Amino acid sequence: MGEVLVVSLLVLASLRPASTEEKFIKEGGSVTLDLRPAPSDPITIIQWKFQDSILAEWVEDVLPLAHNREHIKLDIASGRLAMEKMTKAEEGVYSVEVNHLVQKVTYNVMFIKDVPKPDIWIAPLTCSHESDQCTLSCEGNTTGAEPITYSWKTGDGEWKESRRDMPITQEDHGHVKTFTCKMKNPVSEEESDPLPNRLLREMPLESSGVRYEAVLIKEVLNPAGSSWGCWRLGAGPWTEWRQLHLDVLLRDPEQRGRGFWCRMEVPGPPWGRKSSPHDSVPPCRLWIKVLGAVMRSLALLALLGVVVFAVWRSRETLRRLMCPCQSRERDYENEA
Repeated sequence: MGEVLVVSLLVLASLRPASTEEKFIKEGGSVTLDLRPAPSDPITIIQWKFQDSILAEWVEDVLPLAHNREHIKLDIASGRLAMEKMTKAEEGVYSVEVNHLVQKVTYNVMFIKDVPKPDIWIAPLTCSHESDQCTLSCEGNTTGAEPITYSWKTGDGEWKESRRDMPITQEDHGHVKTFTCKMKNPVSEEESDPLPNRLLREMPLESSGVRYEAVLIKEVLNPAGSSWGCWRLGAGPWTEWRQLHLDVLLRDPEQRGRGFWCRMEVPGPPWGRKSSPHDSVPPCRLWIKVLGAVMRSLALLALLGVVVFAVWRSRETLRRLMCPCQSRERDYENEA
């Protein structure tokens, strides 16, 4: 009865479905492959294969340990295979046979790249403290870096694994100061810079991310560089700037805590975009043109005044050049 039970267990073990475990590494990195499950009996013969080729093998008292590749090491006690300085040509499936039994677990070694430093994108571009809901997206060039997991952190809170996109609402996130996202894969991880919360009623301008957002608005609305932009701080006047450098403005304590608005326009059909839909934007270029005309007029008047003064100072010389006879008579009279 006992022999029948042992045979039945061996048959059931042989019928277990094979499984493949993925191992992700960087090119030039290292990987370790273990026996799963670990053998209960001492190893007397072991053979590791890469695809269909023998990679390393050992037979007790018959065949010494042999390797068919550099930078590998086989532990004959545990059956563990360690490989270093891996190349793209060594990407593929690895299998092992121990004591004449093919192990059910195989390994698929795959090469991936490091994840990039992510950037947080926000949609829509008009998202502000007046919006009820916006969407954040953790973006970056992830080609060749998959699989990737995404995590988000609100303020100084804990990291929470989530999706690439995260919706934010005024009700749940209106009090949060910043958002940060993280990309992670089996070989690397990177965090984004904190993004100030646009849903926050009093958005802190001290954050370095605000300057990036201000410049980003110009680049998104004006990829060809053919537009001009107007900026306004608080309730102040509209001013024509290509970019709004908030780090300079923040040196003035009175500027802190004030909102800012942007308007972009291109030649042709008039159109514009500003951050607040309730503000009417006056044409900020008109006063610049008027000021330019006034300055040019003043410059011409100044030049004319210089010419008149020079002529007046040289009037005697000019008189002699124009009327030499009269000049000689006056000279004779003076001598007499």
